[in-house]
Amino acid sequence: MSFKAPGPNDTGLLPDGTYDATIHACEQRTSKNGNDMLSLTLAVYTDAGQRYVYDHVMLAGPAAWRLRALCDACGFQEGEDLEAENFSDANVRVRLETEHDEKYGDKNRVKSYLAPSKAKRQVAPPPPPSDVDVPF
Repeated sequence: MSFKAPGPNDTGLLPDGTYDATIHACEQRTSKNGNDMLSLTLAVYTDAGQRYVYDHVMLAGPAAWRLRALCDACGFQEGEDLEAENFSDANVRVRLETEHDEKYGDKNRVKSYLAPSKAKRQVAPPPPPSDVDVPF
């Protein structure tokens, strides 16, 4: 298999913006500081295909507002008992921004979670009944 070496402008990053996404995987983990969090793998959709973006959402503390936004985007109700698995396969929209990191390089960061776009939620109406007689 052959491939091309990336050029200086081939960052592999998605441009800052809002994208449709599906939560591919979600696990409850413990952060380095001993706090409970969700570790998410998101399949983010673009015109060129899909890319994976990773995020961590704290379950308590000052950053817990992100958990509320994630629950709202997934359609969960306040007070609903949840497990990490409940988030898997949920369709959401994410607002991505580029985070600059001198140690690890630039990366896409989820800045917010939004409800899925209307186009994703709409269900096609059933086909009209056929006038053809059924042979049985």
